[in-house]
Amino acid sequence: MSDKTITAMNLGLSMTDEERRELEIALEKHEIKMIFLERRHGAIASIFTSLPIFLSEELVISIMHGVIGAAAYDTIKFAISKLMGCVKNFSFLTGDEKQIEATVSLDFKIGNAEIKAPIPENLSDEQFSAYMDMLSKTIEGMKDTQIPHLTMYESFVIDYTKEGESLRVLTMVQYAREQHKKQENVIDE
Repeated sequence: MSDKTITAMNLGLSMTDEERRELEIALEKHEIKMIFLERRHGAIASIFTSLPIFLSEELVISIMHGVIGAAAYDTIKFAISKLMGCVKNFSFLTGDEKQIEATVSLDFKIGNAEIKAPIPENLSDEQFSAYMDMLSKTIEGMKDTQIPHLTMYESFVIDYTKEGESLRVLTMVQYAREQHKKQENVIDE
């Protein structure tokens, strides 16, 4: 079996055995392995309220280089979309005991770059497909411009802007600062 994998964290128990097996078989046809990991106990400290779907570096590179055919790419998008449907069953409890609905993010590594791409909520199938295509192009751009110049390990967030319906790349520190400012603005209001 190949090293191309999709790993879903805390989403497998929200699916029936038949649904999980359907995803596994669909992906195996394209030599992609589906892994379900569950970790539901204990606190998680994070600025994100997302459940990660991890894509292996081999899978991401195959998508970027067009090694994966259209049918496999469509199957990957279908699998991610199906996993996103499972997130309805989850929420996070903040330190001040507010309940926040969980979302889904794609998490992967390319070279010295760790990348997190929170997937916007409430996208139609057409919008989701367009988002995935924009994400692929954004990653390709990063691979050509930012990633080759990294001498140390760096974390990035690919953020969706609703205003322009586009993606922007931020370092994790930049993203955290923005989130902190948003929280301060909410508190001030």
